[in-house]
Amino acid sequence: MIDKIHLKFGRAPSCGPESIEATPIAVFVGPNNSGKSKVLTEINEYCRTGQKNANNAILESLEFAGFEEAVADNVVQKMIAAPMPGEHLHPGHSILGTRTARALTCN
Repeated sequence: MIDKIHLKFGRAPSCGPESIEATPIAVFVGPNNSGKSKVLTEINEYCRTGQKNANNAILESLEFAGFEEAVADNVVQKMIAAPMPGEHLHPGHSILGTRTARALTCN
């Protein structure tokens, strides 16, 4: 889960950087063309790629809350799917997902 969102500027472009403590539900409020959708797009890209984009206009960085390895392993174990009939699985590999959305992973 995202713990903190660091923005390149504060409540106005002339202000210094701003850090926001994230909660499970965050609401972005502001006038039209103030960057609400842009920051969400930048957060989405950061989470998908795991890298900061040098072209980000608003997002400086994200901090993620830590979690225990056992909790993460439990979540992954629930996502492991059985091979479909005729599907070959190499040793040390798993299939994550459902019948319609599957990804092969290496353990």
